[in-house]
This record gives sequence, structure tokens and C-alpha cells, in this order.
Amino acid sequence: MMKKYAVIYCRVSTPNQTKGESLDNQEMLCRAFALGKNLKVKDEVVFKEPYSGRKDDRPELKNMLEYVKNNSDHIQAVIIRDIDRMVRGGVEQYSHLKKTLSKYGVDLIDTTGIIQPQKNALEHTGFEYDWSKYTPSESAEIMKAHSSKEEVRNILTRTIGAEIQLAKKGFSVREANIGLKNTQIIDTDGKEKITLEPHPVESKWIIEMFKLRADGIYSDDGIVEKVNAMGFKTRLQNKRDKNGKIIGKQGGLKLDKKMMGKYLMKPVYAGIRCEKWTNHLPIKIPYFSGIISIDTFNKANRGKIAIVEHENEQLEIVNNKTPKQISHKKNNPLYPYKGLVLCPECKKPFLASASTGKSGKKHPAYHCSRGHKRYGIRKKVFEDNIESLLKRIKINKAFLKLFEAVFIKTWEQEKGSAETRSIDYGKRVIELKQEQKSLYEQWKMCDSEFVKKKLAEEMEEKETDIAIATQERNKAEYEDVDITSKINYALYFMEHLEDFLLPCDNLEEFKVIFSLIFEKFPTYEEIKNGTPKLSLVFDLLTNKKATKDQLVARTGLEPVFLG
Repeated sequence: MMKKYAVIYCRVSTPNQTKGESLDNQEMLCRAFALGKNLKVKDEVVFKEPYSGRKDDRPELKNMLEYVKNNSDHIQAVIIRDIDRMVRGGVEQYSHLKKTLSKYGVDLIDTTGIIQPQKNALEHTGFEYDWSKYTPSESAEIMKAHSSKEEVRNILTRTIGAEIQLAKKGFSVREANIGLKNTQIIDTDGKEKITLEPHPVESKWIIEMFKLRADGIYSDDGIVEKVNAMGFKTRLQNKRDKNGKIIGKQGGLKLDKKMMGKYLMKPVYAGIRCEKWTNHLPIKIPYFSGIISIDTFNKANRGKIAIVEHENEQLEIVNNKTPKQISHKKNNPLYPYKGLVLCPECKKPFLASASTGKSGKKHPAYHCSRGHKRYGIRKKVFEDNIESLLKRIKINKAFLKLFEAVFIKTWEQEKGSAETRSIDYGKRVIELKQEQKSLYEQWKMCDSEFVKKKLAEEMEEKETDIAIATQERNKAEYEDVDITSKINYALYFMEHLEDFLLPCDNLEEFKVIFSLIFEKFPTYEEIKNGTPKLSLVFDLLTNKKATKDQLVARTGLEPVFLG
């Protein structure tokens, strides 16, 4: 039987490949080539797939070889666009595939003309032996197969290598997580790079998720319900078949507890990148400080995972630690002033520990011996001197007046924020009612009882969503309160600083306040002599005259309202 049919095999690396020739273009060129060789190609014997050419277990490649094996009596050739469309795994891979086809009596032909027909060196004698048969283009084919593999290595080395270097610096190299979006910036080297910024819609869901989990008021089921009421849905993405053709969409799912658990454990939301390409070390993302704070991240994860900031500004990710274990790395409640007061000799922060005497008794002290004779002060003496000074510090009266104005302004901003949340929930209610109405119209027009039942279930689900969103809208509405009593309450504490200037249970909070009091951390001698340089708001013992602009500058003491 005379062979007059050909099989076509086409391949690209990825479903959305845009560079080079697409699967359809390859098929068109191969069909035109077959026509020129008087070979027929049936529609069902065109095998196309988006797959790496380095892999041997390609689905359509296997299907093609199986088809050739079962129909070798009438197939003359397998046509490919080019050798690198068949293989990217080097000479060994190419030789194996070609020998497999040869075993079935089928030729491999490329449209570029590299592969030449086999010849017989003894053709002029009329005889033929296995050793006399050869392929004139064998060297060229081997070089092409080898260069195809080398080209892949070079491409991957350039692209993946560059991406790894960018990832190690904290930049983005892939699609952003839900709640975030990639944004292009010009780095200090003048080159364009990709970092992150909050997604205008999705970031609200993620922020609320972390905030509610950190507050610890609601159960995980309650948090999921609230975030879904805000309209949470996973991103819609294209769904493709094995040939890379878009056949639908996937995604659009509501939040569940398992999904929330995965989001909560992603440091990227706190502005920290930690992945395989950073050697699993936490890196601060350039030009992006996160959509939640590190403190909120740690509270939301409750010790399951935590980001620890060390005094040398290095970061560490720890797992399965209790909150006490996490904070103990930087804050020991036995020594609240460690790291806040400087050694008079070297101007570095005092360390603190307890030595053991001959009797076995512990002697806690603050001390320093960095390149100089040990300078140590007993814990009680050290802390009594500091606390004696702190009790004498008062806030500038002019600042107290301006504080009241700032307080009212901040209150109004929070009121506006609450109203915005209420409006957002209101819009969500309208959207859900429109969706419910659309489902009802479909239900009226439908004849299938099965479909009508499904539509009815969806309408009931929308009704539940509407009720939840309405409830959240009502909660978000601002309640008018007596702002005068709130101001007086705040001013009382501003005038009685000793109530919170002395160490409290929350050492992180205390250290922030302590750092605001002084222009720079004081030495122990300055503390004893009463001569530390206080910041502008607290400097009542000098003749400095503060300008109004300086007095209203943000100091970190502005009131914070939780909506």
C-alpha cells in the first residue's frame, strides 16, 4: 500500500506564548508544506500542545507516537515546523524520537529543510546494507538539537536568574496576591522594576480580615461572614484546555476558613517578601510598607507564624511561638529600659542581666563594657533615677490647646471613614438585590424544574448575603457621642503622664512613647543630672519658643479611634 498521509505535530512552551509562532501558525505552515509534498493531512491527525520541549511525557507527543504506531501502514511522515518544536532536551532526546519513528517506517520532516532524506552510499552499485545507509543532514540535525537545548538553558538562565536577583531585593516577579497589585517604579539605578501597592477594591477585604482576627472579638466563622458581606470573591482567571484555548473562567469563590488561614500567613501583606528565591529569608519590599502592620500580622496569626524585628533592623520569621516567646527576643519585662538609655562611656544602649553571687543570690543590673571598663548600675538604682525624672515631665500647655484641635479633626476623619464604610456596604446591598432580581427573572422564564430549583437556591443565598451586608452597614453607621467628654478624658491622661510614661505591660507601646519624649536617647549621666534633651512638646525647662507649625506636627500622640 502506497503511503500518502502525514501527521502534524506543533508545540509552544506556554498557553499564552506571544513570542515566536503560535500553534495555529505552525499548523498552517506544516499544512502548506504537506501540500507541496503531495501528502494529505487529516484534521484528526494534527497534534498540538503548550508544553515544555524538555519534557518527554508530553500528552500530545505520546498521542502522536501512539497514532503513528497504530497507523504506520499508510503514514509516510511526521511534519514539524522546526526541530526545536519537537525537542528542547538535546541530542539524546531527539535521536530517541527519530529512531522511534524510523522503527515504524515513518520519516521526520521539518519545514525549514534541515532534515534531509536518508541516502545509500552504495546506490551506484545497486546494493544496500545497514552500514551503507546514512543521513546527509545528521551533523546539522545534531547541532540544531544541541543548540535548541543550549538556547533553552541560556534563556532560562537570563530570565530566571534576573527574576531571582530581583526577588532577593524584594521586588515582584509574578502576579500579585489578592488584595495587592503590581506597580511599576523607577529604582535608584534608573531602571524600571515592579513593586506592590494596595488593590483599590480587594485590599479592603484583606485589611478587615487581619484587623478582625487581631482584635480577637469574632470567631473565624464570624470573620469569614463579615468579609464575604463586603463582597469578597477570589479573582476570575481564564481556564484553558490542553491546547491552551480559553474554554471558560475559574475563581469567583467566597472566602472560607481554610482560605483565610492561608492569606493570614502571607507576610507580603505586612510588606515582607519571604519565599524560595529569597532563601526563605524575610526581605522588606521596596517602596511598599504593606497594607497591615507587622504587629497586626503577628496578632492575627497568634503565634502560628510571626515576623520578629531585631534591634539591628534584621527580620526573622518564626513559627509556632507563643506571643510571650515572640516579644521576649526584644523585650524583657525585668529590664524595661534596656536599649533606651545609653552608656556614658561609649554612647551605646545599656545591656541588662543578673549575675549570681557566691551565696547564689541573683544581682540584676544594667551594664556596658564595649571597649571600656565595665560600667554597671544596680537595677533598682538605675530605674529609680529614670522614673524620678519621668514623673517630673509635663506637656507644654500650648501644645495641649492645639491637641484639642487635632483631636477634633481626627475625630471628624474617623467619622468620615465610618460613613464611607456604611456607604460601601450600602452599595453592596444594592448590587446583591440587583443580582437577586436577575436570578428571579431567569427563574420565571425557565421551564426546567431542576434549573429552577438551583436558581431558587441561589436566590436564597443572595437573601442571606443581603441580610448580612445590611447588618454590617447598620453597624458601620456613625453614632453621635459627647465629644467634649472624650476630649476631657484624653486631656486628663495628657496632664497625668506618669500614668503611662512608666513601664507598663505593653513594653512595645512604652518604648514608642519613651522615644517620643527625648530628641535622642539620653545617657545615664544625663538622666541623673536632669539634663537630657527633651523633644519640643515636653521641653518646659528651656527658653525655646515653638512655632505653631512645630506644635501641630504629628508626634505619634494623636488619638486613634477604632471604628
